[in-house]
Amino acid sequence: MPPPSRRGGGSRPTIGDVAALAQVSKATVSFVINDRPGVSPQARQRVLDAIDQLGWQPNAGARALSTKRSQTLGLVMRRPPELLSTDPFFTQFVAGIETGLAPLDCASRTRSGGYHRKQGCAWQLRQTTTAVA
Repeated sequence: MPPPSRRGGGSRPTIGDVAALAQVSKATVSFVINDRPGVSPQARQRVLDAIDQLGWQPNAGARALSTKRSQTLGLVMRRPPELLSTDPFFTQFVAGIETGLAPLDCASRTRSGGYHRKQGCAWQLRQTTTAVA
């Protein structure tokens, strides 16, 4: 069965596309991708097959909106950006953070600036991240 056509003609398949191809509701697709009970083994397999066929991947932005959690750690650095890029400690520091966050399926966002900008940077990160350090 060919993949269903998408409204708007976007290139990324949606949950609606997966549901249509699997002949289930979007709620059933949600149950399957969140590993919740209440879906028959046959429907679960159709959803998983549709996900594979379409190459569907979760949209991190949409998930962050629906759960009100972005799975992102915000880092506020009190140094000018041009100094951070030349500081060997900084690159190792960020690499260590990324390594620690990877198994948790989390990411990091960094904002830098002088001391007077620290509060503004922290506020901006709080709007888009789960935690700020």
